[in-house]
Amino acid sequence: MWLALLAAASIADAPARELHFHGVVRLERGQAVEERGYGLSPRTAFWVASISKSFTAALVLRLADLEKLRLEDRVLDSDLTFDALLTHTSGLPRTTYVAEGITDAQQAAEKILRLPRGEKGKFAYTSDGYTLLAIAAEKAGGAPFFTLLQREVLDRAGLRHTGFWPRCRPGERVAPLKRPPRGARAKENWGFKGGEGICSTAADLAGFVRALAAGKIVAHPELLFEKKVAISDGFAGRGFFISGNGTVWTRGTEDYGHNGVVKLLSGGDLLVALSDVPAVKREEAAQSRALGDLLEIKLSSP
Repeated sequence: MWLALLAAASIADAPARELHFHGVVRLERGQAVEERGYGLSPRTAFWVASISKSFTAALVLRLADLEKLRLEDRVLDSDLTFDALLTHTSGLPRTTYVAEGITDAQQAAEKILRLPRGEKGKFAYTSDGYTLLAIAAEKAGGAPFFTLLQREVLDRAGLRHTGFWPRCRPGERVAPLKRPPRGARAKENWGFKGGEGICSTAADLAGFVRALAAGKIVAHPELLFEKKVAISDGFAGRGFFISGNGTVWTRGTEDYGHNGVVKLLSGGDLLVALSDVPAVKREEAAQSRALGDLLEIKLSSP
């Protein structure tokens, strides 16, 4: 069925038209791969927002493999552990982005650690916690955070079209931002490290997840996909989420306009949707998420 669909019109075409989708879609099943651009080249790169957390989580587990840290270790002399930050159960409040514009790691960490705390063990999605992970990873790894990501994650996965805020990667064609950050936020700063700050293509994002699942980046990828804490639509793992039907996913949406979703279905199919069209209202699903949900249903149908 899949090969027949590839030979005809893409299964993404109809829902993409319905949603007025503007962006890139990549679908994979075994050796069958389809990548299509809707209004953009399929090779366009996007700022993938909170999908970056999945890369940070992979780096933390890689440093654990190298015995640079342990998941139960406390972070930066605080009472928070790596594992609690990875699973959003540290007690830090929901995302506040207090490190935006700050270039000094110690200053950024202190500001985050001064945030009021909630109940430990309870899920509260926080980008600030992933900024702490980035700062702690830099200290444990003995190199700048982006350098560690490049060496221990991107290079091991064979990614050649992925880069970091604010320059992405030389020569990459990046979709324009609808609301570009200004001032200190437009420069390299801790607000764009850990929780976001990665620029990538659909092909590289697919390659990243495939490499993770195959054990090419970390020794125990099942730790990333483990169902650690129940949430409204499934479970939170470490840097990833798991739906009740077994789909492993990661997504991101940012105020500057870009958004994306990556889904590894329980049967092994993989889909990536990236868009530069933001949701009209904050409570609405971004284009990539809406299309990703429709395509997951289609791919899961007999």
